[in-house]
Amino acid sequence: MRLPLLPALGAILLSPAVALACPFCAGRDQLGPWTQALIAAILTLPFLIVASVARAVRRAERSEAALQAPGR
Repeated sequence: MRLPLLPALGAILLSPAVALACPFCAGRDQLGPWTQALIAAILTLPFLIVASVARAVRRAERSEAALQAPGR
């Protein structure tokens, strides 16, 4: 199921506003570049962990299947 372009674009444009709606961020006057980088790193880290674990599992499955292949 594909999302229509306009709602998807709206969700992308509104997501920073939603992230800054937390009580801590809303109480601050300005967010510096280091704070924004830290927030981006905190949000990105779980995705990087999942991607690396998924890649390791696939690699392990391939090598296990190659070892169990008939004729070897």
